[in-house]
Amino acid sequence: MPTREPEFILPQPALAGLPVVWYGGVHADPNRVGELQRALYNSYPTVTVINVAQALETVRAVVLQITYVIQFLAAFSIFAGIVILASSIAGTRYRRIREVVVLKTLGATRARIATVFSIEFAVLGLVAGIVGILFANIIARVLLTRLTVSYHFQWFWTLGALLGTAALTVATGWVASHRILGKNRWKSFAKSD
Repeated sequence: MPTREPEFILPQPALAGLPVVWYGGVHADPNRVGELQRALYNSYPTVTVINVAQALETVRAVVLQITYVIQFLAAFSIFAGIVILASSIAGTRYRRIREVVVLKTLGATRARIATVFSIEFAVLGLVAGIVGILFANIIARVLLTRLTVSYHFQWFWTLGALLGTAALTVATGWVASHRILGKNRWKSFAKSD
């Protein structure tokens, strides 16, 4: 927790003869700040002029660059996650074909099998979303607390991210395994076994 220096209010006679520092603020047209700085320096050479707007613009540019880097890393992570998910689903393709063969042998319809696969993909997406949201909120809370910024849990965005992850997982799962339910695929596989 940052400590604050004590503040004292003293009467004018107690400060007589001591060096004094005066602070002031001026709101100026951004296009004419240079002229104002030159005029103040020519008239009052000991006055220090700090262009706060320029300092804030520099900070804003740095924060914007950090935001772009974070967005790039987030997009890269999402893309890598989609590739990993598709490859893991494609890697279990033969297991899924066997599942389709067994389920169709037991009398399951194509719609029932599609429902089973969709539920499986949705559960995978929900678990991944819960883990990601949990870690993201823990990291955000720690970082914001260290920066002395208040942390607020965002229910709307959290629910949206969770549902989006589940929907993306279902879509990716079906893109990787939509052929498994194709006509007569399971029959040819059953004959080859």
